[in-house]
Amino acid sequence: VPLLLACEAFATYVALRAVELCSFDRLLVAVWVFRLVQCEAFYLLTVALKRLIIGKFAAGKRPGTLHDTWRRWVLDRFTRNALFLGATEPYVNTELLSWKYRLLGARIGKRVNVDFFDSVEFDLLDIGDEVVFGSCVVLAPSDDAEDLPIRIDDGANVLDHSVLLGGVTVERRAVTGTCTLGPKSHVFPATSISTGRVRGAPVLLKFQGDVEDGTSKLPEADRERVLEALAAHRDPAVFYAFNAFCAASALLLEPATTALELLPVYFSTSYAAAFMAWLLAQLVPLGVLCLAKRSVIGAYATGDAPYYGDMHHRWVFMMALGSVADDLLDAVQGTCFAAYALRALGAEIGEDCCLFYGALLEFDLLRIDSYASTGSGCDLTCHTVENMVVKFAPVTISKGASMRSGALCMPGGGLGTMATLSAGSQVLKGEVVPAAEFWSGLPASFSSSVDDARSAFEGLRPPAVEGEFTPEGIASALGLSLPAAWKLFAAKARGDGDALRLFSSLSRARKVAHLSKRRTLPPFHLRPPHLRPGKLAISLEVTTKDAQGIIQGWRRGDADAVAAVRKGRVLLVAKHLEVDEDNAKAILRAARAGDESSRAQLQSYRGGRGRGRGRGGRGRGRGRGKGRNVPPLRQLCVRALRRPRAGN
Repeated sequence: VPLLLACEAFATYVALRAVELCSFDRLLVAVWVFRLVQCEAFYLLTVALKRLIIGKFAAGKRPGTLHDTWRRWVLDRFTRNALFLGATEPYVNTELLSWKYRLLGARIGKRVNVDFFDSVEFDLLDIGDEVVFGSCVVLAPSDDAEDLPIRIDDGANVLDHSVLLGGVTVERRAVTGTCTLGPKSHVFPATSISTGRVRGAPVLLKFQGDVEDGTSKLPEADRERVLEALAAHRDPAVFYAFNAFCAASALLLEPATTALELLPVYFSTSYAAAFMAWLLAQLVPLGVLCLAKRSVIGAYATGDAPYYGDMHHRWVFMMALGSVADDLLDAVQGTCFAAYALRALGAEIGEDCCLFYGALLEFDLLRIDSYASTGSGCDLTCHTVENMVVKFAPVTISKGASMRSGALCMPGGGLGTMATLSAGSQVLKGEVVPAAEFWSGLPASFSSSVDDARSAFEGLRPPAVEGEFTPEGIASALGLSLPAAWKLFAAKARGDGDALRLFSSLSRARKVAHLSKRRTLPPFHLRPPHLRPGKLAISLEVTTKDAQGIIQGWRRGDADAVAAVRKGRVLLVAKHLEVDEDNAKAILRAARAGDESSRAQLQSYRGGRGRGRGRGGRGRGRGRGKGRNVPPLRQLCVRALRRPRAGN
């Protein structure tokens, strides 16, 4: 930490000296130069640290020493620092970013369309020519045991949110689609398209062939667009002109952001003027983005845009410009203002929607109907990149549908009415979750039916115990809140002794699927005499089988069975206390009213020591056999819920 702070301080000192030497008259230019120099100075310090102190990472077994762990941690802290991000993220899609990664040790080929990716062991990255990266890619060559290189061959595509672990090879022209996991030492075959992860491995969708050797399975029109993009990509004039365009867009937009931040300073004559200037600085970016979209793009429409074409340039510019309004769009998430902002940008938003999001860009292709909701971190972009062709398609979230946190609906996909997409799940391109269904997974598939908003919870229930218990049933039967019932399931999964005993007692007492639909019947050793078939049969002068049927009817709420159980209770209380039926009814009424003496008499009837029975008596105490010394259910609940998480 002191090393990191020292480097930040030194980068700041260099930036201040640069501003002082240049003697800028305008505050805006001075701040812009200060930020630029500060970020670049910190990046150069990171490179020096990597080369002089941290050193190279080599393939093989990890040493496991404190020094090895320390150097990885230090480099990770530096590459995640805001100043390092400020020196790399603005140069996405440019050769300049490739050179910055090369200085950190990565081997990167020619004409790579590189995005900012998350990695630490840069020396173990081998990236071929003409590779295309998406956003939020993670390249992790190292695990706890060993370091293995990651190789990405010529023309491969590693798209958004992909994660590649050590030893992965992405062969020529292979595509790892959005949210693909490349497990350790996995090989993505040449020209294959993979996505997601099922049981820890990616799903192979198909083989697309190679457009250059005539094996492509693409339609003729799509093949021509790919060849057009490749030809432009290999033209040095086109390639470096596009690089200059991307870098200039990022660098020239920085002063605009700085001007908005400094706006309250120019109007600091009074508190009211400064506040109004600050409020204006928050709203201006949204207005600028709306006007720029209408003038530069017009309206996004379904179609394809080859790399380096006119539409591609405009799309890249809008992507850079969109960062200006990111703070405002993030601030209004979850409020009614989010719907107003997205409507102003061209999206079709219904009434009473709850909107959180992670990424937004092609607003005109986004449609969210009334009462729908999207969770935090949801990707609502409406484009994919395939073989240097940007494909635009609409995304539709129908009425009442719900996307949980981190979910992703690919372009051309959607959710039907009242459908639910689980957290972190992905709907593939062109797929639609049917109405009233719950889907989950990468890629998403059917999980359960959803009849209303509450039953969407069904798909996320913990596994039942022998088909018996649900969180709602446990909560209803034991008088707990739903979160407390969830904690009981979690405690059982951890092997907590009290939770296991609680579920064991309930399991012996229940032979039905849902606790919440029937009366709760305590374990046999805790039942009062009128709920024991043998005792009830004697009191009502019926067979034991008939008594069992009466008890089952009582559990279902059958009126005749309830009346019979009440009659049996009166007769058994009268016999136990050696009184007549009228006095037994009076004692029961007094106990319900709170009379302590009557309650004590009923306690002996329910299983206490009673008259003439000591602590070691049979049948009336805690039970016999396996039931001996079993705490009451409520006490087991309290113990299980109070136990620390790191317990059993």
